[in-house]
Amino acid sequence: MSNGIIHLTTYSRPEILERCLISIYSARNSSQYKKVIVLQTGNSKVEKLIYAFADENTKVIEVTGIGKTPLQNMNNNRWIGLQNSFLCQSTEWVLCLEEDVEIHPDSLIFINQVFGVYKKNRHFRGINLASVCDSDLSGEGFSLLRFGTHANAGVITRKTWNRLNRLRIDKTLNSFALDSSMEPSFRSGFIVTPNASLIIDYGNIGGTHISETENSDFFQKIRKSFEIRMRVTTSSFNLNQHSHLNWRSDCKDFNQEENLKFLLFEYLLRLRNTVVYHKSHRFLRNLKRSLLRRPLI
Repeated sequence: MSNGIIHLTTYSRPEILERCLISIYSARNSSQYKKVIVLQTGNSKVEKLIYAFADENTKVIEVTGIGKTPLQNMNNNRWIGLQNSFLCQSTEWVLCLEEDVEIHPDSLIFINQVFGVYKKNRHFRGINLASVCDSDLSGEGFSLLRFGTHANAGVITRKTWNRLNRLRIDKTLNSFALDSSMEPSFRSGFIVTPNASLIIDYGNIGGTHISETENSDFFQKIRKSFEIRMRVTTSSFNLNQHSHLNWRSDCKDFNQEENLKFLLFEYLLRLRNTVVYHKSHRFLRNLKRSLLRRPLI
């Protein structure tokens, strides 16, 4: 069995959080994995729930939310959890979860199976657990996609974590959504995605960014895909490439012939995150503002 850690970030939705915690701690083989929970304090109901579920394999990290915006707090909390998770040298992967998902009972089994097959593949970047396939036939097996990680339910491997650190992703936490900053690294290889969803995503139901109901089209697609997965046995672990364009139009099947192009994008991102780039960018902006007789930044 591979060595992994389940990392959860949480803040203010106790009703959704309880459903998430039940699914994590009741998942098959869950007791064999350590949990790292980053708890942004300020909601007593959330705090009570976390400590009610926490066991000897759970590390709770309390943070106060020092960011100026919700986005900054979300980024910082997730980064803190990742740093603490990968501090353990034996950790091969980290499953990043947010409080608004419910995971399938076989999620950890699937992750372990994938890791056993692809951990030595230099193009392997991680695993996404969500899918919106809509038929039992396409629900069998998994696909290799060139796509970013799903922030609310995605696995990051240690090798990918090392790539992210070389890219200085931590320098973007105050400016960009973390999953979008990490996307070029994931798209430089492939991410494994089950054809039938291993999560139900409640994030947009009364969510902070998009507020929908359980009757919304997207939620119903996720739920249907999850129900398909409930009918698929764990023995159906096989590569069954299936289009996932219903996520986003640029979600592509993995093709090694395009590697050079996506590696170039990744290294351009590294350039953007360097101190030299930021100093030169600031110099050019100030030069333009001085010519326009505007205050310097």
